Amino acid sequence: MRLLIRVLVVVVVLWCGWWWLAATLVERGIAGWLEARRAEGWDARVETTDVSGFPLRVATRLEEVVIADPAGVAVNAESVVMSFPAYWPGDVTLALPETPVRFDTPAGVFLFRAEDGAASVNLHPGTALELERLLATAGPWQLNSRGGNVLSAESLRAGFSQKDEVPRGYTLALDAESFAPGDVIRSILALPADWPRVFDTFSADLDVRFDRTLDMRSVDAELPRVRAVDIRRITLAWGDLGFAASGLVEVDAEGVPEGALTVRLDNWRKIVAQVERAGIVTAQERAQAEVLLNALANMGGSTEVLDLDVRFTQGEMYLGAIRLGLAPRLMLD
Repeated sequence: MRLLIRVLVVVVVLWCGWWWLAATLVERGIAGWLEARRAEGWDARVETTDVSGFPLRVATRLEEVVIADPAGVAVNAESVVMSFPAYWPGDVTLALPETPVRFDTPAGVFLFRAEDGAASVNLHPGTALELERLLATAGPWQLNSRGGNVLSAESLRAGFSQKDEVPRGYTLALDAESFAPGDVIRSILALPADWPRVFDTFSADLDVRFDRTLDMRSVDAELPRVRAVDIRRITLAWGDLGFAASGLVEVDAEGVPEGALTVRLDNWRKIVAQVERAGIVTAQERAQAEVLLNALANMGGSTEVLDLDVRFTQGEMYLGAIRLGLAPRLMLD
């Protein structure tokens, strides 16, 4: 019995020491990162840092966070809580405040507010620290500018997860419930007042394969190259308008795609009319586009639905049998 008590005492002491070491390293790491950014000309400040969570987690609360790069992009948050299990610092969760997070950009000032907004990063144990998963979730959220609401939704879930059978492959899944372009976007698109406020569906599910796994080298050295994009499903439904896409595209070492995508547009005539109403194209350009799209729709058997095959072959891009020009290069430089 005494031996058991002694073992338990030793375990408790070791665990306390480990927790204290992990908390100290986190504080020093944050201070070192901020100092390094300031040395590069950034404005990087945190008013206070508080560590808690003993004994199972290490939670660091940062108050009055200001991060601004020399290019004029800045982030201001009242507080941010970063935490991870005490036994493994590679599973990090970042919790956003309920108060707005301010983004200053060359395009203007934006305020992001979310209920239960959080992001998590999961890394594989090991020296390489391979990325296992990125996940962002939120309840009701909105993005506002000085001109009004830009975007909002009732929820958000965006995940980027490593595939077990293909370590260099990652699944990207996105779903936003009741996704709604705000008054700023509606004004830019010149949408009428009776246009639906929210999307019925706003989701995506696809795989991306790189030339190597995403790990610490992706931060300190050259980014991995995309080798394939397999779109299982991208679906957007907004009132009587619809968009869907699927297909597989391989990418060579120079970023040139090879493959095909299937794209479906429901009620395409209304889309083209709205594009003209928003001033994106002229009446003449709209008429020319309608002639081409009407011919393509008739080939598919429906005058209101466009079923398009977009092909990438030998560095060229085709819409059905129509050559569109050089294919875009898919590079992450």
